Amino acid sequence: MSDLEITKRLNKGQTVVCQVRGKLIENQELITQYHNSYGRFISATNIFETTELETI
Repeated sequence: MSDLEITKRLNKGQTVVCQVRGKLIENQELITQYHNSYGRFISATNIFETTELETI
């Protein structure tokens, strides 16, 4: 997150309202690193017809 801006003001009911603005930056390298660390799952079955699997 960058360009963080926080503003406070009073609304009509004299309640303090805070607003936070910022810019989100996607870190693709970090996303890929986490994605690659996840385990892989294999589902085994004795059903050979893929059309039968779609109805399960």
